[in-house]
Amino acid sequence: MTSARKIKANRENAKASTGPRTTRGKSKAAQNARRHGLSLSINANPAYAAQVDNFAREVAGKGASPEIFELAHRFAEPEIDLIRIRQSRRELLRGYLPSAEMNTLKIEPKRAKEIAVNLADLTKRLMLIDRYERRALSRRKFAIRALDAVRRQSAA
Repeated sequence: MTSARKIKANRENAKASTGPRTTRGKSKAAQNARRHGLSLSINANPAYAAQVDNFAREVAGKGASPEIFELAHRFAEPEIDLIRIRQSRRELLRGYLPSAEMNTLKIEPKRAKEIAVNLADLTKRLMLIDRYERRALSRRKFAIRALDAVRRQSAA
């Protein structure tokens, strides 16, 4: 059980937490998920939810028990999520692909600085997308393990 002293300290720390305090900052932070939509649950989009169900049925196989179907569904969600994440990465890269001028050795210094800034922004955005991919890969790995364990158990 957490002590009263610890609870009080946690509350004091929470008061000093950093985060947007102005109306402008709060409105900007509220739009963070709109950039790529990867923080939304895959079930929030009916098209993705249907893909998850179809893939889960394929993985579970005909006549699968409800337990196997549930585990197949837990595997299908991050799998479809990975497709969505990788599509988002492709679209991001497509927007930043170097133009024909990058293939020449003559780039004006002003343009070179602009390209460097763009590449820095691209790197930042790719790192954010990688976070979602790592999480989906981890969820998929644990779902595969659980599904395999139940299938081995039912085969024995």
